[in-house]
Amino acid sequence: MIHEHLDFPFAMTVNIVLVDTSLEKAATEFWLGTHTRGNKGLKDERKGPWIAEEHLDARRKISPPIQPSISKGSVIIRDFRLWHAGMPNQTSEPRIMLALVRFMLL
Repeated sequence: MIHEHLDFPFAMTVNIVLVDTSLEKAATEFWLGTHTRGNKGLKDERKGPWIAEEHLDARRKISPPIQPSISKGSVIIRDFRLWHAGMPNQTSEPRIMLALVRFMLL
């Protein structure tokens, strides 16, 4: 089942980074600005919850994703709707992050 995000903020995610991350060590990919709308009509029904490739390509032309290195102990607070992706870990060390989600619907 695919769930569509709403067009207004309805949840926040707090990520606590438990180990240093880098491009090689699976730093999360973030698509800045994608939280400003819902995801209605953007998902590929055949692939599950992921944004369809044509929408990723279009967004990449406006604002490509970033993959920042983040230090152990850092806290990331983000709108739940922000497009993000776990990336491959090219090291033998695990990449661990704690995620807490707070839904704000009444």
